[in-house]
Amino acid sequence: MNYPFAKHIYEFVILGSRFIGLVIPFDDEKEIGGLLAKVREEYPKATHYPYAARLLPFERCSDEGEPARSTGLPLLEILRGREVDHVLLVVVRYFGGTKLGLGRLTRTYRDVGLKAVEETDMADLVEGYEATLSMGYSDYSSFEKECERLGVTISDATFLENVSLKVSGDAKIVKPLIEKHTNHIEIENQKESLVKRRRQL
Repeated sequence: MNYPFAKHIYEFVILGSRFIGLVIPFDDEKEIGGLLAKVREEYPKATHYPYAARLLPFERCSDEGEPARSTGLPLLEILRGREVDHVLLVVVRYFGGTKLGLGRLTRTYRDVGLKAVEETDMADLVEGYEATLSMGYSDYSSFEKECERLGVTISDATFLENVSLKVSGDAKIVKPLIEKHTNHIEIENQKESLVKRRRQL
């Protein structure tokens, strides 16, 4: 299975009409409404916003005012054929004044959606690990540099009597890193999850 690592945009113009394909990762079907609203804000006054969403076993698609089954379903078929999951694929259209005809319209939506997916950096889902840590100021600087070098994410850092922060990433990287510094840090809480690891080109 393929999982988009980050949002990707592809644009194409034909007979004055502008098509923008957006590949948007998401992890909960409740996010879809908000993501679609954000697309409408980013591309106001577009003619149509057909889309397909896939988070197995959940699937959804919409023609968004284009002829029935001409856009949404072809976009969903791309996601199925390329085995892409955790993804919202939207193709925004600004009508340029010249009608494309149903056949060319469907082909254009499909081609733009496919190109957007093909250009997207994909990731694998791997075992992840997240922990909230506390450490002294003297240990934080070197720990931060090591996290940056290893691709471990630091978030929610607060600087009071000690430095409190959250680390997350690939469990095979984060766990050994914490064990290496176990004499200098205190683990406040921890949990395991699935995280995305970008595929090496």
